[in-house]
Amino acid sequence: MKFSIRTRMITMGHRKGKRVYYAYPKAQSKLTLEMVVERIQRATSLTEGDVHNALISLGNVVYEALSEGQSVDLGRLGSFRVMVPPNMMDKEEDVVVPNAFKKPKIIYTPKKAMKIAASKVSLTIEKKQRKKQG
Repeated sequence: MKFSIRTRMITMGHRKGKRVYYAYPKAQSKLTLEMVVERIQRATSLTEGDVHNALISLGNVVYEALSEGQSVDLGRLGSFRVMVPPNMMDKEEDVVVPNAFKKPKIIYTPKKAMKIAASKVSLTIEKKQRKKQG
């Protein structure tokens, strides 16, 4: 992954008023659905249509399970679950649907293999060339 260096002024905390520098990700390359299908097709005996159907069906199964509040274990990929953060209410009688909850979120928890893959990402920071004075 490639990063560039950005800067900003801190507006609060012990660094307030100071300029800080940080690595900011550049556009990340992306594996498209077509590329995923092609790679799976190459690695298996499935046809392009079979792979498309399997991925569509997987999406439908995950959607249905999450909408029913179930978690979904996808083996080495990891698991998905819905988390609904609560709102803090002043009185017990105020704890009612929908006011008692914030917007639901989908939580992805990677398995060990995915964590290992993430730890192997090559990181580079591209620094701007400074102009020579002369």
